[in-house]
Amino acid sequence: MLWIFRCRSLCTTLRAAEKFEKEHLLKPEISALVEGAKYFYVEGYFLTHGTESVLHLARKASESG
Repeated sequence: MLWIFRCRSLCTTLRAAEKFEKEHLLKPEISALVEGAKYFYVEGYFLTHGTESVLHLARKASESG
């Protein structure tokens, strides 16, 4: 993600969402980052290809208030 003032640009492949699994978020080194995060930014294509990952992050955000 590239932010310039109020504009953003994202260069990716949709296959990334297809390969991304919730288990990645559960790895100790990643889980620590998730626990310490103040914000989560999730692109729309994760809602169709990475639903379990999005739900995991949503639960963490809900728990932390």
